[in-house]
Amino acid sequence: MAHKPTYGELEQGVKELEQEALERKRAEEALRKAHDELERRVKRNVFVVSRLEKNVWNELRNFLPKRLALINSCRGKPRSLGN
Repeated sequence: MAHKPTYGELEQGVKELEQEALERKRAEEALRKAHDELERRVKRNVFVVSRLEKNVWNELRNFLPKRLALINSCRGKPRSLGN
């Protein structure tokens, strides 16, 4: 025959369940905050990287024609990027 819990045991079980529920709620909140922070960092980093990439392409657009002109002037032959 199964043991029938006493009122005190039932009360203790309810308290334990309430404590577990509270701990789970706190853990869920901490996880949500961590997720939000990670999302914020990712957005910031994507923005920074996209700006850096744009700057690099602008630098290359300015640098390559000058570099090619310098190479051509040293060789004494005009050349283009297509040759």
